[in-house]
Amino acid sequence: MISLPRDTYAKIPGVKGIYKLNASIDCGGGWPTESGFEKVCEAASWMLGEMPIQYYFAVDMGTVKKLVDKVGGIDFEIAFDFTQQGRSYKSGKQHLDGQAVLDYLRVRKNIGSHSGDLNRVNRQKEVLVKIFEKVKQTGDIFSLPEMLDSFEGNYYTNTTLAQTAGLAAFLYNVNSDHIAMHSMDGRYHNIFNWRFVITDQNKRVKLIEEIYGIEVPRYTAYTEERAVFLWESM
Repeated sequence: MISLPRDTYAKIPGVKGIYKLNASIDCGGGWPTESGFEKVCEAASWMLGEMPIQYYFAVDMGTVKKLVDKVGGIDFEIAFDFTQQGRSYKSGKQHLDGQAVLDYLRVRKNIGSHSGDLNRVNRQKEVLVKIFEKVKQTGDIFSLPEMLDSFEGNYYTNTTLAQTAGLAAFLYNVNSDHIAMHSMDGRYHNIFNWRFVITDQNKRVKLIEEIYGIEVPRYTAYTEERAVFLWESM
């Protein structure tokens, strides 16, 4: 799993201007539109050196909550005390229902060294693996396509039911210990009157080669030096 930070200073293919990566869905038509999801795929493909991304599964936060409740919750070790919308949680291992999981996935402020979107993304991947393990354990993985279809209005994909079923069958034999988790590395910088994550292009190239075994070019126009130069020239 590779997470691409939402605040990344990125090119949105076919669109002129200065954007964060998460603006790609609005550039394509917004949520929830097929053109919006396709533009996200194009932007993610650009981040990965033009590697084709043909399919998508798009979910909102409500889907996560419903899925966790559907499988009876998950056992998970919360790393810190936090409060989200008036609901308070203590650190430690505990059984979490859908609302608790959703709160843990969303919190990113006032939690000390755990604060920030980059840390939150890593926690989200850990929780996704736990949900995956629970879906396998309960046997619900084989009814996953039908289960997701029941979340109408919260879940979108351009795969067929047969393709989703095939993916579920494949996942049944995947050991969660073999799921590698990566993040496209970068650091925050105040430019263009906003906080952007500037991708470390050397690490980006190395990460793609490590995972996929292909060489991709550095995006020199999106390095910190070029971004700062463009901002100062404006």
